[in-house]
Amino acid sequence: MSLFAHYNMNDNAASSTVLDNYGYYNGTYYAGAGTQNTSTGSTAGKIDNCLAVDGVNEYIRVADNDVFSPILKPFSISAWVNMTDATNFFIANKYSGVLREWYLGTGAAGALSFVVFDETQDKYILRSYNSALTSYEGSWIHIVATYDGGTADTSMKLYLNGARVDDASNGSGNFVTLRNIATPVDFGHRDGAFSEGKIDSIMIFDHELTLVEVESLYNNSSGTENNSDIDSKIVGRRCETTNTPTRMRY
Repeated sequence: MSLFAHYNMNDNAASSTVLDNYGYYNGTYYAGAGTQNTSTGSTAGKIDNCLAVDGVNEYIRVADNDVFSPILKPFSISAWVNMTDATNFFIANKYSGVLREWYLGTGAAGALSFVVFDETQDKYILRSYNSALTSYEGSWIHIVATYDGGTADTSMKLYLNGARVDDASNGSGNFVTLRNIATPVDFGHRDGAFSEGKIDSIMIFDHELTLVEVESLYNNSSGTENNSDIDSKIVGRRCETTNTPTRMRY
């Protein structure tokens, strides 16, 4: 098993549902405390359409599920983003107050970070790319974060537009393991703060993507939303049973 959730963000309907076009983990499009129809935020994306977030109160939320908690297991996130403001741009995270598992996004200086938390120990491992992404504002870029399931900062990698870019480790304390905590997955939001820009084609894998696989998703800057093509490039063939929502590699 590898790809298990894919939000292509082509949703444009009188509904707040953001479809998981591969798996079983649909999300919801929010504006503040209430939901809103995806038709209000649908706009031209990197591939077909995408969903915009306004930096004020718009975001996408996916309900908590154990599949999003990589407890010493490989895990990868791929996303296309177009940042109006590259500072404090929250791509994807499972992070709410003191309930923290992982986070991918930029900080106040516009540098990209991927963090995995050991909440019980209040420790974390972290890899970052310490160059501001502000020069990419207004342009589509492809970001991938990978985690090999280990306990060191070097267990994680960051890729930008098909090339590995992480250049610093900034973890804290003796990380033992990620803890499975009841908190949702958010795109475009973290802990009361909101991203401003556009988000397209977020994929989540229970697999540490290789450079070759990252390059195939980047696809010479064209990207891809074809799940069959992704399967063939990432995991080869897959089969599905009729009795259980489990995809198996063979």
